[in-house]
Amino acid sequence: MTLSVLIPIYKGSQTLRATLDSLRAQNDSDFTIIIGNDTKKEDQDELRKVRSVVKSFSDLKITYRENPANLGCQGNFQKLVDMAESSIVLFLAHDDIFSEDAVKIVRNAFEKNKGVGFLIRPYFWF
Repeated sequence: MTLSVLIPIYKGSQTLRATLDSLRAQNDSDFTIIIGNDTKKEDQDELRKVRSVVKSFSDLKITYRENPANLGCQGNFQKLVDMAESSIVLFLAHDDIFSEDAVKIVRNAFEKNKGVGFLIRPYFWF
């Protein structure tokens, strides 16, 4: 089963590196990443910072898009879903960090339980 991690961003340059580091550390590396940046075009400094972070993760399979106009949270989520071609999509906010087995756990849940259509993941506050 193909899997894509969808990351919506709005002014996420300060936390995106840690988020992508957690994806780089996955023990199941067979996935793609789609990033949709909803930061307004006027904030060129922020956009440059995010582009720089994304570029530094060239070893990951990342599709990066900047929205031509601010879509808002739900619009950005929907655009990412529309871009995904995978049978499994996994949302990850630009300020979330996955455990090293997160992708594997999600993939296994779908592969072992053919009737499963939707999963949620636990959140930990720290």
